[in-house]
Amino acid sequence: LASWLLTEDEDTKRQNKRLASVISQVRRAAVPALACLSLVFMAVWLRGQVIRNQNKWNIQQMKLTASQKAEALPAQNPQSKADFISKVRAGTDQQSGKRANAETSGSEKTRRHTQQETGKQTQAKAPEVLPQYQDLAKQYPQLYGWLQIPGLSIDLPVMQAGEDRDFYLHHDFTGAASAEGTLFVDQESSAYPRDDNTVIYGHNMKNGHIFGMLGRYQDADFFQEHKEIQFDTLYETGKYEAVAVLKTRILKETEPGFRYYQFFHYDTEKEFLQCRDFVEQNRLFETKASLEYKDQILMLSTCEYSQDNGRLVIVFRKTG
Repeated sequence: LASWLLTEDEDTKRQNKRLASVISQVRRAAVPALACLSLVFMAVWLRGQVIRNQNKWNIQQMKLTASQKAEALPAQNPQSKADFISKVRAGTDQQSGKRANAETSGSEKTRRHTQQETGKQTQAKAPEVLPQYQDLAKQYPQLYGWLQIPGLSIDLPVMQAGEDRDFYLHHDFTGAASAEGTLFVDQESSAYPRDDNTVIYGHNMKNGHIFGMLGRYQDADFFQEHKEIQFDTLYETGKYEAVAVLKTRILKETEPGFRYYQFFHYDTEKEFLQCRDFVEQNRLFETKASLEYKDQILMLSTCEYSQDNGRLVIVFRKTG
């Protein structure tokens, strides 16, 4: 009986052979199929990288060309350059079309808040967009400015979203969907009149893109060697010096504490000291530099994963 039970009949043998044959064929086909899928995914990834780099290169070339033209024209007529600078600084130029109107409208909420705090009526008109950004502002109406950090190879536009506050978390500066997003400021940030504190946000990408290399500022030697950066709005250029590196977090809605990401203005020294105290309490190491009253402040903010809702913030002050 045992012998009979253990003996396969002919049908079972044929079925087992067919099954073994199918398995063998699947195995043979799996290798090239997986290789083809890998090639497809690689091609899609490479295409995305090419498009991303091409867009970045194109916008940098547009800026470079415009800057060269702006430098060449005043050189032929020094008086016109002096007049231009004088007008920009005085803010007496006429608004530069739709982009200037949009910028003024976008900062209306911020100005209303300032007026309520100080009782002042702001009637200043935005000056003309800087020559090197005029073409870019026409092509990308939500362009806010430009950030350059040579030590991190950051040379990128900074955007400001419209109704969707988180738009640039998931889109590049062209408006195309992107997991990397792009650099951006809050909807309430104002380029003119200029805020006392501007916060630029960007993803902490593992591949080093966007603000993925910002963590290098946690090294004191790197900090000291790369303190100087450039940040321009559409209306003025600016040189900034690093003051501190902070580790902090986003506070819960009902939690007390200073919220750097909601700090745009200070009208009194007391309000300024709240920001300075926050910086001093959260700095990672001493830098022999600190914020001073009436400083124009710039903060670069990205995610930091040592705590829930953690943030790494590099604080700068304008020097020129």
